Amino acid sequence: MCEKYYAHSLPGKPKEEWQPLQEHLENVAKLAAEFARPFNGDIWSQLLGLNHDVGKGTLPWQAYLRHSNEIIDDFMQYYAGRVEHAALGAQWLYERSKEAAKLLAYCIAGHHGGLQNWNDYPEHALKMRLGKKFPKIEIPMDISEFPKQLPFKTPDGTLFGFKLQFFIRMLFSCLVDADFLNTEAALDKKRAGWRSKYPVLSELRKTFWSNFDQLRNKAEDTKVKHQREAALADCLKAAKEKGSLFSLTVPTGGGKTLASLAFALEHAQKHHKRRVIYVIPFTSIVEQNAAVFRDMLGDGAVLEHHCNFIPDDADWTARLAVENWDAPIVVTTNVQFFDSFFARKPSKCQKLHNVANSVVIFDEVQAIPVEKLMPCLEVIRELSLNYKVTVLLCTATQPATHFSEAFQSGLKG
Repeated sequence: MCEKYYAHSLPGKPKEEWQPLQEHLENVAKLAAEFARPFNGDIWSQLLGLNHDVGKGTLPWQAYLRHSNEIIDDFMQYYAGRVEHAALGAQWLYERSKEAAKLLAYCIAGHHGGLQNWNDYPEHALKMRLGKKFPKIEIPMDISEFPKQLPFKTPDGTLFGFKLQFFIRMLFSCLVDADFLNTEAALDKKRAGWRSKYPVLSELRKTFWSNFDQLRNKAEDTKVKHQREAALADCLKAAKEKGSLFSLTVPTGGGKTLASLAFALEHAQKHHKRRVIYVIPFTSIVEQNAAVFRDMLGDGAVLEHHCNFIPDDADWTARLAVENWDAPIVVTTNVQFFDSFFARKPSKCQKLHNVANSVVIFDEVQAIPVEKLMPCLEVIRELSLNYKVTVLLCTATQPATHFSEAFQSGLKG
Protein backbone atom coordinates (compact mmCIF):
# COMPACT_ATOMS: atom_id res chain seq x y z
CA MET A 1 0.00 0.00 0.00
CA CYS A 2 1.04 3.64 0.13
CA GLU A 3 1.43 6.55 2.49
CA LYS A 4 -2.10 7.64 1.59
CA TYR A 5 -3.37 5.28 4.27
CA TYR A 6 -0.93 6.05 7.04
CA ALA A 7 -2.15 7.10 10.43
CA HIS A 8 0.25 9.76 11.64
CA SER A 9 0.51 8.93 15.33
CA LEU A 10 -0.26 6.48 18.07
CA PRO A 11 -3.67 6.00 19.75
CA GLY A 12 -4.98 8.62 22.13
CA LYS A 13 -4.44 11.39 19.58
CA PRO A 14 -7.31 13.40 18.02
CA LYS A 15 -9.36 11.96 15.16
CA GLU A 16 -7.59 14.31 12.73
CA GLU A 17 -4.46 12.22 13.13
CA TRP A 18 -6.18 9.44 11.16
CA GLN A 19 -7.29 11.88 8.47
CA PRO A 20 -5.78 10.23 5.34
CA LEU A 21 -7.51 6.90 6.00
CA GLN A 22 -10.74 8.63 7.01
CA GLU A 23 -10.72 10.68 3.80
CA HIS A 24 -10.26 7.56 1.71
CA LEU A 25 -13.19 5.82 3.40
CA GLU A 26 -15.45 8.83 2.91
CA ASN A 27 -14.41 9.33 -0.72
CA VAL A 28 -15.01 5.69 -1.59
CA ALA A 29 -18.36 5.79 0.24
CA LYS A 30 -19.49 8.78 -1.79
CA LEU A 31 -18.39 7.27 -5.10
CA ALA A 32 -19.81 3.81 -4.37
CA ALA A 33 -23.16 5.33 -3.37
CA GLU A 34 -23.24 7.23 -6.65
CA PHE A 35 -22.56 4.03 -8.59
CA ALA A 36 -25.35 2.17 -6.77
CA ARG A 37 -28.00 4.89 -7.01
CA PRO A 38 -29.50 3.59 -10.31
CA PHE A 39 -30.62 0.40 -8.51
CA ASN A 40 -31.43 2.02 -5.14
CA GLY A 41 -28.41 0.47 -3.47
CA ASP A 42 -26.76 3.75 -2.50
CA ILE A 43 -27.25 3.39 1.28
CA TRP A 44 -25.78 -0.12 1.16
CA SER A 45 -22.82 0.96 -0.96
CA GLN A 46 -22.17 3.95 1.25
CA LEU A 47 -21.83 1.62 4.23
CA LEU A 48 -19.41 -0.50 2.24
CA GLY A 49 -17.26 2.48 1.41
CA LEU A 50 -17.19 3.77 4.96
CA ASN A 51 -16.11 0.42 6.37
CA HIS A 52 -14.17 -1.44 3.70
CA ASP A 53 -10.71 -0.39 4.92
CA VAL A 54 -11.31 0.13 8.64
CA GLY A 55 -9.04 -2.89 9.16
CA LYS A 56 -6.16 -0.58 8.20
CA GLY A 57 -6.86 1.36 11.37
CA THR A 58 -5.12 -1.18 13.61
CA LEU A 59 -1.69 -0.70 15.12
CA PRO A 60 -0.21 -3.92 13.63
CA TRP A 61 -1.38 -2.98 10.14
CA GLN A 62 0.08 0.51 10.45
CA ALA A 63 3.33 -1.05 11.64
CA TYR A 64 3.30 -3.49 8.68
CA LEU A 65 2.72 -0.58 6.29
CA ARG A 66 5.66 1.36 7.68
CA HIS A 67 7.89 -1.69 7.66
CA SER A 68 7.06 -2.27 3.98
CA ASN A 69 8.09 1.30 3.22
CA GLU A 70 11.22 1.12 5.39
CA ILE A 71 9.95 3.72 7.85
CA ILE A 72 11.15 3.15 11.40
CA ASP A 73 9.18 4.88 14.17
CA ASP A 74 7.23 4.12 17.34
CA PHE A 75 4.78 1.91 15.44
CA MET A 76 7.45 -0.74 15.02
CA GLN A 77 6.69 -2.08 18.51
CA TYR A 78 3.40 -3.41 17.04
CA TYR A 79 4.93 -5.04 13.98
CA ALA A 80 3.76 -8.63 13.53
CA GLY A 81 4.43 -9.34 9.87
CA ARG A 82 1.82 -9.23 7.13
CA VAL A 83 -1.63 -8.36 8.52
CA GLU A 84 -5.03 -8.98 6.99
CA HIS A 85 -7.35 -5.97 6.87
CA ALA A 86 -10.31 -6.92 4.65
CA ALA A 87 -11.72 -9.68 6.87
CA LEU A 88 -11.20 -7.49 9.94
CA GLY A 89 -13.39 -4.76 8.44
CA ALA A 90 -16.01 -7.33 7.48
CA GLN A 91 -16.00 -8.77 10.99
CA TRP A 92 -16.23 -5.30 12.56
CA LEU A 93 -19.38 -4.58 10.54
CA TYR A 94 -20.87 -8.06 10.87
CA GLU A 95 -20.75 -7.91 14.65
CA ARG A 96 -23.02 -4.86 14.56
CA SER A 97 -25.83 -6.40 12.51
CA LYS A 98 -25.77 -10.12 11.79
CA GLU A 99 -28.52 -9.86 9.13
CA ALA A 100 -27.95 -6.75 7.02
CA ALA A 101 -24.19 -6.66 7.55
CA LYS A 102 -23.77 -10.26 6.41
CA LEU A 103 -24.47 -9.11 2.85
CA LEU A 104 -21.92 -6.32 3.24
CA ALA A 105 -19.36 -8.64 4.81
CA TYR A 106 -19.12 -10.65 1.58
CA CYS A 107 -18.10 -7.49 -0.28
CA ILE A 108 -15.68 -6.09 2.29
CA ALA A 109 -13.91 -9.38 2.96
CA GLY A 110 -13.57 -9.99 -0.79
CA HIS A 111 -12.74 -6.55 -2.12
CA HIS A 112 -9.13 -7.63 -2.83
CA GLY A 113 -9.19 -11.42 -3.14
CA GLY A 114 -12.72 -12.07 -4.38
CA LEU A 115 -16.13 -13.15 -3.10
CA GLN A 116 -16.26 -16.27 -0.93
CA ASN A 117 -18.96 -18.78 -0.06
CA TRP A 118 -20.31 -18.61 3.50
CA ASN A 119 -19.66 -22.32 4.09
CA ASP A 120 -16.86 -23.91 2.13
CA TYR A 121 -13.57 -25.65 2.73
CA PRO A 122 -12.28 -24.06 5.95
CA GLU A 123 -9.59 -21.99 4.28
CA HIS A 124 -12.12 -20.57 1.80
CA ALA A 125 -15.17 -20.02 4.04
CA LEU A 126 -16.24 -16.49 4.89
CA LYS A 127 -17.85 -17.77 8.09
CA MET A 128 -14.44 -18.98 9.29
CA ARG A 129 -12.70 -15.70 8.43
CA LEU A 130 -15.28 -13.69 10.36
CA GLY A 131 -14.69 -15.88 13.40
CA LYS A 132 -10.97 -15.11 13.63
CA LYS A 133 -9.49 -12.98 16.39
CA PHE A 134 -8.15 -9.69 15.05
CA PRO A 135 -6.42 -6.66 16.60
CA LYS A 136 -8.56 -3.82 17.89
CA ILE A 137 -9.49 -1.10 15.39
CA GLU A 138 -8.06 2.20 16.64
CA ILE A 139 -9.39 4.56 13.98
CA PRO A 140 -12.48 6.45 15.28
CA MET A 141 -15.49 5.26 13.27
CA ASP A 142 -19.09 6.42 13.18
CA ILE A 143 -21.33 3.85 11.55
CA SER A 144 -24.56 4.85 9.85
CA GLU A 145 -27.83 3.06 10.48
CA PHE A 146 -28.30 -0.20 8.57
CA PRO A 147 -31.01 -0.36 5.86
CA LYS A 148 -34.27 -1.90 7.00
CA GLN A 149 -35.19 -3.67 3.76
CA LEU A 150 -33.77 -4.88 0.46
CA PRO A 151 -34.27 -2.55 -2.52
CA PHE A 152 -35.15 -5.17 -5.14
CA LYS A 153 -38.48 -6.70 -6.11
CA THR A 154 -39.13 -10.38 -5.34
CA PRO A 155 -42.38 -11.34 -7.10
CA ASP A 156 -43.90 -14.38 -5.37
CA GLY A 157 -40.62 -14.79 -3.47
CA THR A 158 -39.30 -16.86 -6.40
CA LEU A 159 -35.55 -17.28 -6.89
CA PHE A 160 -34.82 -15.16 -3.82
CA GLY A 161 -31.36 -16.68 -3.42
CA PHE A 162 -30.46 -15.78 -7.00
CA LYS A 163 -31.67 -12.21 -6.53
CA LEU A 164 -29.75 -11.86 -3.27
CA GLN A 165 -26.42 -13.01 -4.68
CA PHE A 166 -27.03 -10.80 -7.72
CA PHE A 167 -27.52 -7.79 -5.46
CA ILE A 168 -24.35 -8.65 -3.52
CA ARG A 169 -22.36 -8.80 -6.77
CA MET A 170 -23.70 -5.43 -7.87
CA LEU A 171 -22.74 -3.89 -4.51
CA PHE A 172 -19.37 -5.60 -4.76
CA SER A 173 -18.87 -4.01 -8.17
CA CYS A 174 -19.66 -0.54 -6.79
CA LEU A 175 -17.18 -0.95 -3.94
CA VAL A 176 -14.36 -2.43 -6.03
CA ASP A 177 -14.62 0.23 -8.73
CA ALA A 178 -14.92 3.11 -6.26
CA ASP A 179 -11.97 1.86 -4.21
CA PHE A 180 -9.83 1.38 -7.30
CA LEU A 181 -10.69 4.77 -8.82
CA ASN A 182 -10.15 6.71 -5.60
CA THR A 183 -6.80 5.06 -4.97
CA GLU A 184 -5.77 5.69 -8.58
CA ALA A 185 -6.76 9.36 -8.31
CA ALA A 186 -4.53 9.71 -5.25
CA LEU A 187 -1.50 7.82 -6.57
CA ASP A 188 -1.53 8.19 -10.35
CA LYS A 189 -3.23 11.40 -11.47
CA LYS A 190 -1.94 10.97 -15.02
CA ARG A 191 -3.58 7.56 -15.38
CA ALA A 192 -6.79 8.84 -13.75
CA GLY A 193 -6.86 11.71 -16.24
CA TRP A 194 -7.06 9.29 -19.15
CA ARG A 195 -10.41 7.95 -17.99
CA SER A 196 -13.88 9.02 -19.12
CA LYS A 197 -12.75 10.75 -22.30
CA TYR A 198 -15.61 9.37 -24.37
CA PRO A 199 -18.34 11.61 -25.83
CA VAL A 200 -21.76 11.52 -24.16
CA LEU A 201 -24.71 9.64 -25.66
CA SER A 202 -26.59 12.81 -26.59
CA GLU A 203 -23.67 13.90 -28.79
CA LEU A 204 -23.39 10.45 -30.34
CA ARG A 205 -27.11 10.50 -31.16
CA LYS A 206 -26.63 13.66 -33.23
CA THR A 207 -23.59 12.19 -34.98
CA PHE A 208 -25.51 9.01 -35.75
CA TRP A 209 -28.44 10.76 -37.40
CA SER A 210 -26.16 13.03 -39.40
CA ASN A 211 -24.27 10.03 -40.82
CA PHE A 212 -27.39 7.89 -41.15
CA ASP A 213 -29.23 10.52 -43.20
CA GLN A 214 -26.29 10.72 -45.58
CA LEU A 215 -26.29 6.93 -45.89
CA ARG A 216 -30.02 6.63 -46.57
CA ASN A 217 -29.91 9.46 -49.15
CA LYS A 218 -27.28 7.55 -51.12
CA ALA A 219 -29.21 4.26 -51.04
CA GLU A 220 -31.14 3.21 -54.14
CA ASP A 221 -34.92 3.26 -53.93
CA THR A 222 -35.54 -0.50 -53.79
CA LYS A 223 -37.87 -2.87 -51.97
CA VAL A 224 -35.03 -3.66 -49.55
CA LYS A 225 -34.70 0.03 -48.68
CA HIS A 226 -38.46 0.24 -48.01
CA GLN A 227 -38.28 -2.79 -45.74
CA ARG A 228 -35.36 -1.31 -43.86
CA GLU A 229 -37.25 1.97 -43.44
CA ALA A 230 -40.25 0.05 -42.09
CA ALA A 231 -38.08 -1.77 -39.56
CA LEU A 232 -36.48 1.54 -38.53
CA ALA A 233 -39.88 3.18 -38.11
CA ASP A 234 -41.04 0.34 -35.84
CA CYS A 235 -37.86 0.68 -33.74
CA LEU A 236 -38.30 4.44 -33.36
CA LYS A 237 -41.91 4.00 -32.33
CA ALA A 238 -40.96 1.35 -29.74
CA ALA A 239 -38.12 3.52 -28.43
CA LYS A 240 -40.66 5.95 -26.98
CA GLU A 241 -42.26 3.26 -24.82
CA LYS A 242 -41.36 2.69 -21.16
CA GLY A 243 -41.11 -1.09 -21.33
CA SER A 244 -38.00 -2.93 -20.17
CA LEU A 245 -38.14 -5.91 -22.55
CA PHE A 246 -38.39 -5.64 -26.35
CA SER A 247 -37.74 -7.96 -29.27
CA LEU A 248 -36.70 -7.15 -32.84
CA THR A 249 -37.08 -9.75 -35.57
CA VAL A 250 -35.65 -8.68 -38.93
CA PRO A 251 -34.49 -10.96 -41.78
CA THR A 252 -30.82 -10.94 -42.73
CA GLY A 253 -30.09 -7.84 -44.80
CA GLY A 254 -33.03 -5.96 -43.31
CA GLY A 255 -30.98 -3.28 -41.56
CA LYS A 256 -31.18 -4.85 -38.10
CA THR A 257 -27.85 -3.49 -36.87
CA LEU A 258 -28.51 0.19 -37.57
CA ALA A 259 -32.21 -0.05 -36.66
CA SER A 260 -31.34 -1.51 -33.26
CA LEU A 261 -28.71 1.19 -32.70
CA ALA A 262 -31.28 3.85 -33.58
CA PHE A 263 -33.71 2.27 -31.07
CA ALA A 264 -31.02 2.25 -28.38
CA LEU A 265 -29.96 5.86 -28.89
CA GLU A 266 -33.53 7.18 -29.01
CA HIS A 267 -34.66 5.09 -26.04
CA ALA A 268 -31.63 6.20 -24.03
CA GLN A 269 -32.37 9.83 -24.83
CA LYS A 270 -36.06 9.52 -23.97
CA HIS A 271 -35.64 7.52 -20.75
CA HIS A 272 -32.26 8.83 -19.49
CA LYS A 273 -30.25 5.64 -19.93
CA ARG A 274 -26.50 5.88 -19.35
CA ARG A 275 -25.01 3.70 -22.09
CA VAL A 276 -25.71 1.17 -24.84
CA ILE A 277 -24.24 -2.33 -24.55
CA TYR A 278 -24.25 -4.76 -27.48
CA VAL A 279 -23.90 -8.41 -26.51
CA ILE A 280 -23.04 -10.70 -29.40
CA PRO A 281 -22.26 -14.45 -29.48
CA PHE A 282 -19.38 -14.51 -31.97
CA THR A 283 -16.23 -12.39 -32.02
CA SER A 284 -16.41 -12.11 -35.81
CA ILE A 285 -19.79 -10.40 -35.54
CA VAL A 286 -18.56 -8.26 -32.64
CA GLU A 287 -15.74 -6.94 -34.81
CA GLN A 288 -18.08 -6.43 -37.76
CA ASN A 289 -20.70 -4.53 -35.74
CA ALA A 290 -18.07 -2.48 -33.90
CA ALA A 291 -16.72 -1.34 -37.27
CA VAL A 292 -20.23 -0.30 -38.37
CA PHE A 293 -20.77 1.62 -35.14
CA ARG A 294 -17.45 3.44 -35.53
CA ASP A 295 -18.45 4.46 -39.06
CA MET A 296 -21.70 5.89 -37.71
CA LEU A 297 -20.50 7.34 -34.40
CA GLY A 298 -16.78 8.05 -34.81
CA ASP A 299 -13.61 6.14 -33.95
CA GLY A 300 -13.47 7.34 -30.34
CA ALA A 301 -17.03 6.37 -29.40
CA VAL A 302 -17.01 2.59 -29.18
CA LEU A 303 -15.39 0.26 -26.65
CA GLU A 304 -14.78 -3.32 -27.74
CA HIS A 305 -14.26 -5.93 -25.02
CA HIS A 306 -13.58 -9.48 -26.09
CA CYS A 307 -10.69 -11.92 -26.22
CA ASN A 308 -9.53 -10.93 -29.73
CA PHE A 309 -9.43 -7.18 -29.19
CA ILE A 310 -6.25 -5.60 -27.84
CA PRO A 311 -6.42 -1.78 -27.58
CA ASP A 312 -3.56 0.16 -29.08
CA ASP A 313 -0.79 0.86 -26.57
CA ALA A 314 -1.40 4.59 -26.96
CA ASP A 315 -5.17 4.31 -26.47
CA TRP A 316 -5.27 4.56 -22.70
CA THR A 317 -8.92 5.62 -22.70
CA ALA A 318 -9.97 2.25 -24.15
CA ARG A 319 -7.46 0.26 -22.10
CA LEU A 320 -8.84 1.71 -18.87
CA ALA A 321 -12.51 1.63 -19.91
CA VAL A 322 -12.24 -2.13 -20.43
CA GLU A 323 -11.85 -2.42 -16.65
CA ASN A 324 -15.22 -0.92 -15.77
CA TRP A 325 -17.09 -0.26 -19.04
CA ASP A 326 -17.18 3.48 -18.44
CA ALA A 327 -17.98 4.19 -22.10
CA PRO A 328 -21.18 5.22 -23.93
CA ILE A 329 -21.15 2.32 -26.40
CA VAL A 330 -19.81 -1.09 -25.37
CA VAL A 331 -19.63 -4.06 -27.74
CA THR A 332 -18.87 -7.38 -26.10
CA THR A 333 -19.52 -11.12 -26.27
CA ASN A 334 -22.05 -13.36 -24.56
CA VAL A 335 -19.22 -15.05 -22.69
CA GLN A 336 -17.75 -11.79 -21.36
CA PHE A 337 -21.16 -10.41 -20.37
CA PHE A 338 -22.83 -13.41 -18.74
CA ASP A 339 -19.71 -14.88 -17.12
CA SER A 340 -19.14 -11.61 -15.29
CA PHE A 341 -22.48 -11.94 -13.49
CA PHE A 342 -21.40 -15.29 -12.06
CA ALA A 343 -17.79 -14.29 -11.34
CA ARG A 344 -16.13 -13.79 -7.94
CA LYS A 345 -12.94 -11.89 -8.79
CA PRO A 346 -12.85 -8.09 -8.46
CA SER A 347 -11.40 -7.67 -11.96
CA LYS A 348 -14.37 -9.50 -13.52
CA CYS A 349 -17.03 -7.81 -11.37
CA GLN A 350 -15.72 -4.24 -11.44
CA LYS A 351 -17.81 -3.30 -14.49
CA LEU A 352 -21.16 -4.78 -13.40
CA HIS A 353 -22.62 -1.65 -11.82
CA ASN A 354 -22.22 0.18 -15.14
CA VAL A 355 -24.69 -2.20 -16.76
CA ALA A 356 -27.48 -0.76 -14.57
CA ASN A 357 -29.72 1.84 -16.23
CA SER A 358 -28.46 0.95 -19.71
CA VAL A 359 -29.91 -0.29 -22.97
CA VAL A 360 -28.60 -3.82 -23.53
CA ILE A 361 -29.05 -5.37 -26.96
CA PHE A 362 -28.61 -9.11 -27.31
CA ASP A 363 -27.87 -9.68 -30.98
CA GLU A 364 -28.30 -13.14 -32.52
CA VAL A 365 -29.97 -14.17 -29.27
CA GLN A 366 -30.85 -17.56 -30.74
CA ALA A 367 -27.15 -18.48 -30.48
CA ILE A 368 -27.19 -18.74 -26.67
CA PRO A 369 -26.50 -22.46 -26.04
CA VAL A 370 -29.59 -24.35 -24.84
CA GLU A 371 -27.74 -25.73 -21.80
CA LYS A 372 -26.85 -22.15 -20.76
CA LEU A 373 -30.21 -20.61 -21.58
CA MET A 374 -31.82 -20.68 -18.12
CA PRO A 375 -29.07 -18.87 -16.17
CA CYS A 376 -28.73 -16.35 -19.01
CA LEU A 377 -32.48 -15.67 -18.95
CA GLU A 378 -32.34 -15.15 -15.19
CA VAL A 379 -29.62 -12.51 -15.63
CA ILE A 380 -31.71 -10.77 -18.30
CA ARG A 381 -34.85 -10.96 -16.16
CA GLU A 382 -33.10 -9.57 -13.07
CA LEU A 383 -31.49 -6.70 -14.96
CA SER A 384 -34.79 -5.66 -16.54
CA LEU A 385 -36.80 -6.07 -13.31
CA ASN A 386 -34.53 -4.49 -10.68
CA TYR A 387 -31.67 -2.62 -12.37
CA LYS A 388 -33.44 -0.30 -14.82
CA VAL A 389 -32.03 -2.09 -17.85
CA THR A 390 -33.93 -2.00 -21.13
CA VAL A 391 -33.35 -5.26 -22.98
CA LEU A 392 -33.72 -5.75 -26.73
CA LEU A 393 -33.62 -9.33 -28.01
CA CYS A 394 -32.49 -8.99 -31.60
CA THR A 395 -32.35 -11.72 -34.28
CA ALA A 396 -33.60 -12.93 -37.63
CA THR A 397 -35.09 -16.03 -35.98
CA GLN A 398 -36.45 -15.41 -32.49
CA PRO A 399 -35.93 -18.39 -30.16
CA ALA A 400 -38.43 -19.44 -27.51
CA THR A 401 -37.39 -17.06 -24.74
CA HIS A 402 -40.76 -15.54 -23.87
CA PHE A 403 -43.18 -16.79 -21.24
CA SER A 404 -45.86 -19.27 -22.28
CA GLU A 405 -47.78 -22.10 -20.67
CA ALA A 406 -45.27 -24.48 -22.21
CA PHE A 407 -42.27 -22.38 -21.11
CA GLN A 408 -43.12 -20.78 -17.79
CA SER A 409 -39.51 -19.80 -17.09
CA GLY A 410 -39.58 -17.48 -20.10
CA LEU A 411 -39.36 -13.71 -20.03
CA LYS A 412 -42.42 -11.54 -19.56
CA GLY A 413 -42.70 -8.11 -21.15
